[in-house]
Amino acid sequence: MHSQLGAASALREGDRGEQLLDATGRIPPTIQGIFGTEYDVDWTGTIRRWVEVREAPSRIVARTLRGTLVVRTRPLCAYPLTARCNGPGDTDDAAAFSCR
Repeated sequence: MHSQLGAASALREGDRGEQLLDATGRIPPTIQGIFGTEYDVDWTGTIRRWVEVREAPSRIVARTLRGTLVVRTRPLCAYPLTARCNGPGDTDDAAAFSCR
C-alpha cells in the first residue's frame, strides 16, 4: 500500500498524473468496458516506469484476456479524446485505433 501511495503522490506532482488516478486517488485495477467486458491494464509497470525512470506514458493499452490469452487490445485515451478506428484492420488490435 505504501508504494501505491508514493506512486500516486509522485503522479500528482508530475505531468498528466491525474489522468491515471480514479476519483479516490487510487490506480484502478481494471476498466469496465461495453457489455461488461473487463479490460486489464498493466498499471504497475506503467506507474513504475513513470516514477522510477521518469518516462511518462505516451500510450496505455488495455487488454481483454481469455485465461492467459490476449483476445483484444484497445488504447486508453486521455479525456476528451476517444479511441477511433483508423479504417480497415483488425478491430481487436489497439494498433488499428488512434486517440482523437
